[in-house]
Amino acid sequence: MNIVFLKQKLTACFVLSYFTNCFMGAPLWGTCDSIIAAVAMKKEVIRKIIPEGIEFTSQDLTPEDEHPVLYMFNKQKIRVFFPWLTRNYYEMIPLIPWVHLTKEPGKNYQMAPILYVSSLMVVIGARILWHLNKVWAKMKVNPPMQDFPKTKYVNETVFRKGIEAIQMNAAADGELGKPPAFPNLQKLSPMLLTDALINAPGPVFYTAVYQVTMNEVQGANVKIEVLNIDGWPDGSFSVPSINNAVLGGFFLNFSWNLYWPKKQKNN
Repeated sequence: MNIVFLKQKLTACFVLSYFTNCFMGAPLWGTCDSIIAAVAMKKEVIRKIIPEGIEFTSQDLTPEDEHPVLYMFNKQKIRVFFPWLTRNYYEMIPLIPWVHLTKEPGKNYQMAPILYVSSLMVVIGARILWHLNKVWAKMKVNPPMQDFPKTKYVNETVFRKGIEAIQMNAAADGELGKPPAFPNLQKLSPMLLTDALINAPGPVFYTAVYQVTMNEVQGANVKIEVLNIDGWPDGSFSVPSINNAVLGGFFLNFSWNLYWPKKQKNN
């Protein structure tokens, strides 16, 4: 087959899918099984990680000089443009929730300065189409993340360029249930339910509508050892179950939709 003809066909398919999803729904959506550990970190430490033009939104979950950070260890199943175009992969995100653009203090976002992903194809696609700072990493997960409600435990080690970046161990606390049965999660969940803020080099940022539906939850005691995350401080965290603390650990199965990013200028 003629290479030029094939390229034209692929381009046409992409353009068609783009306009179809603009009118009919999100171009990227999926389901995720995740261990999430919410911790408090000093603002002065986080400030070194996030670029200028982004500010912390006031919240009452930490002291004034601290801000919540969510370590997310995800098993993703995504669908790109079409329901049959799927991809499964592992992902680790140090998420900074409840931030806003300096020019827009009334709109809260969540942002991830870096995302570790086990699929090189996903890394390339996310960088080109969504401007996300995803990097390829090797994940060792045992047992599979989606089996956590049955096995009651999971261990994960993330490697970047052959070096251990972060370790996580989680043990179940209580049984699987629906989100309303977890009062502390109800206090924390607004930070998980905001749109995404994506930072690019320079004064330009991108924002994207990000819709999350929480399906099932299970408390978890989580231990984390941050060893070598790009641009991130090392440290150890022993996170109690969400059953016992708002800044706690839990297993979450959720569904999500991510829409096309829009360029913003913070001036």
